Amino acid sequence: MPAQVLKPKPKKPAEQALVASESELRALFASMQDVVLVINREGVYRKIAPTNPALLVKPPEELLGKNLRDVFPAEQAETFLTAVRQVLETHQSVRIEYELLIGECPTWFATSISPMDDENTVWVARDITERKQAEAALFESEARYHSLFDRMMDGIYRSTHAGKFVEVNPAMVRMFGYSCKEEMLSVDIKKELYFAPDERGSHVLDTGQEEMDVYRMRRKDGSEIWVEDHGSYIHDEQGRVTYHEGMLRDITERKRAEDLLETTHRELQQSLEREQQLARTDGLTGLYNYRHFFELASREFSAALRYQRPLAILMFDTDNLKQINDTLGHTAGDRMLVLVAQTAAAQLRAVDALARYGGDEFVVLLPQTSARQALPIAERVRASIAAMRMETDKGPLGATLSIGIAEIRREPEDENVERLVQRADQAMYAAKHAGRNRTVIFGPHEEGAVR
Repeated sequence: MPAQVLKPKPKKPAEQALVASESELRALFASMQDVVLVINREGVYRKIAPTNPALLVKPPEELLGKNLRDVFPAEQAETFLTAVRQVLETHQSVRIEYELLIGECPTWFATSISPMDDENTVWVARDITERKQAEAALFESEARYHSLFDRMMDGIYRSTHAGKFVEVNPAMVRMFGYSCKEEMLSVDIKKELYFAPDERGSHVLDTGQEEMDVYRMRRKDGSEIWVEDHGSYIHDEQGRVTYHEGMLRDITERKRAEDLLETTHRELQQSLEREQQLARTDGLTGLYNYRHFFELASREFSAALRYQRPLAILMFDTDNLKQINDTLGHTAGDRMLVLVAQTAAAQLRAVDALARYGGDEFVVLLPQTSARQALPIAERVRASIAAMRMETDKGPLGATLSIGIAEIRREPEDENVERLVQRADQAMYAAKHAGRNRTVIFGPHEEGAVR
């Protein structure tokens, strides 16, 4: 009898549907990253879905049938059991977060525990380690920021465009003398921190970039504070100003030091100018002294030679000063010298330089002027002195001048300005010898006296 081949019976549609459903379920579990567990009221692992065994504290075969107390420390196991009882008693899901050591790595889980029936709960645990690390990093960053914010010596602020503080650090509160942060947040910046309301408008940094400005403000007690403001405006998406934020540094002491330094520098400069003025002027008459005159005359002499320009020197003295000193005293003589100096200066041009040469002698530098051109100037000076009078105890007193004029020489060329002064001096003495109260232009025989 031939052997019979038994053919498998075809599966019924219900069985096929069940197999397909189980396959789909296994595929779904395999794709899941969450851990899915069934734990009963006593804390025993009843089922472990094949979803992500890498997140289990032990392999599935070592956990099935074990109690939570066998796997975790007593305190943590009791926390889990408490959550299980709560779910079964309330028939409401709960969510808990906890940390486990998976291998050597601490891992954070967010777990949803839901009732399955009267005795069992379903646990769906998700790895939230990255989120926790991000939260920890953010917390640490914020902690560092607040620590820095609170410990900074400079004031940090954020204010509205309307003039109210939104945030200030402790240094800002101390800087302006307020008792607490809340008190300063209630301040009207424009009215209370500026001496004049319009001052705030002049320090607006509406450029969108951080800028630095230095200006004064007012403390709570009304005293002045100078600040260095590093700040900028914050705009919204429509470009409208939302906040002004930045850092204020108290530079009051620096400003006072700068002002003191500036004042000291100005006083030193003025002192130096006074010293320089004293160094080049005669103490009695206020005219240039002998030394400064020769500095000016030497420069003008060199320019006259280089550019072939005329140059004249005029010398004069007071004819009767010795008589005044002998009869009225040196005080009267000094008064006469001052009066002679003032009267002569009034007759000279702006470009001329008048100096006291010594005793009762004076010298005048006349740039770009020949001897003949200097003559009417000398005569004007002589006539003005002859016409003046000085009041004394013995009545009005007059004076006369003997004046000598010399001009730069080309052939032979003068070696220096001293030679020119010497010739003017010789002409002055020729005027004295000719009878005083006259002007003489230097010549071979000092001819040309003019009365």
